[in-house]
Amino acid sequence: MSESKFNLPFPDAMLVLLSGEGWVQGEHFKEGLYLSLDTSGAVLVQSADKQSGHEPFAVLLSKDLMMQKYRAVTSLVDVYDR
Repeated sequence: MSESKFNLPFPDAMLVLLSGEGWVQGEHFKEGLYLSLDTSGAVLVQSADKQSGHEPFAVLLSKDLMMQKYRAVTSLVDVYDR
């Protein structure tokens, strides 16, 4: 994994979501997972692998989540290009 790709701190990653620029992925996320914003404004953990059976769920904030670096992704292909 290229550390240079993950250069957004948590607040900037949230701005990417809120502005509609794309989704975000954390440097320590399991492969294929990313954060998105639903229509109600909730931040969700999503899986790019729709066959995985992983249902989207609301993010629970933690120190680890807020301290890691993020990158913006704009397609499901990008989610796997680590």
